[in-house]
Amino acid sequence: MFRRSSNRSKPRHWKALLENKHLLNEREFLHAFGMSRSSFHSLLNMLNTHDTAAADYKEMFPVCLLILLKFLGSQGNATLYTSIGCYLWIGYGSVSNYIKAAITMVLRLKDKVFFRPDINKREEISKRFNRDYSFVNCIGVVDGTIFPLEYKLLLNGEDYYNRKGRYGIHSLVICDDQARICASTMGWPGSVYDNRVWRRSRFMQNQEVYFNEKQYLLGDSAFHPSNIMVPPFKKPFGTELDKYKSFFNTMLAKPRIKPEHCIGLLKGKFPYLKRIRVLIIRRKDMIQINRILMVASILQNLMLSEDYPDK
Repeated sequence: MFRRSSNRSKPRHWKALLENKHLLNEREFLHAFGMSRSSFHSLLNMLNTHDTAAADYKEMFPVCLLILLKFLGSQGNATLYTSIGCYLWIGYGSVSNYIKAAITMVLRLKDKVFFRPDINKREEISKRFNRDYSFVNCIGVVDGTIFPLEYKLLLNGEDYYNRKGRYGIHSLVICDDQARICASTMGWPGSVYDNRVWRRSRFMQNQEVYFNEKQYLLGDSAFHPSNIMVPPFKKPFGTELDKYKSFFNTMLAKPRIKPEHCIGLLKGKFPYLKRIRVLIIRRKDMIQINRILMVASILQNLMLSEDYPDK
């Protein structure tokens, strides 16, 4: 928390944490909120200039965003509203309202940050994959991950029990060559396999919208090959792959590590996602978790580039 010093007292307002660099230096601010002070102000300016934002509510943007970052950057009892409220000197009842408001604010940036059916954008990614990994017409890499849940769901909880012996939500993440999240499919039960989620995804169902001719994604051996999915060759039982297939698998291993880096960064930057402490009782509870996962993905993309899109 705060550095102990005889001439420093604990702040009694959240603005002190945001404005007083002697109270929290740059390193401490980054540790507390997972984002540098300059990045925080850049994101804040983008939210302030967004055309759908209510003008009379903009004065609350800073505290809403601070609370959201503190919430996502915490784990265990530190995610309790009372703990966050004590840290920022805000009533714990207001913390819940601020978090919901911040989630709505950040979700406005979804279309500016995530992958859209943009031909030029796909061409840029394809050129980088060809230049760096020698895969022509590749526009991304896909992999699945599990976001663990602290508690069993009250309805159909057994469906969320996965092979790792815990309950969780399955998500499919598509990233580019720079480990930025291009798109994701969230909310599936943890027991579902990656390929099933992929077959039911909007990308597989609407290929003509998200892929040009000959464009495709790379995946691991959990995915079945198709005209838009290229996984590695599987070794037949009792035999070895020939040298050409082995060479292809070796080349594929280099870009295929990107989603592992991307997912690792996401969970490392936001420890809350490592163990989601929400008891899912109703449908709206799952919707809220999916919104949180989406917000975390948006924030990660912004932090990776710090090249915020124009309004």
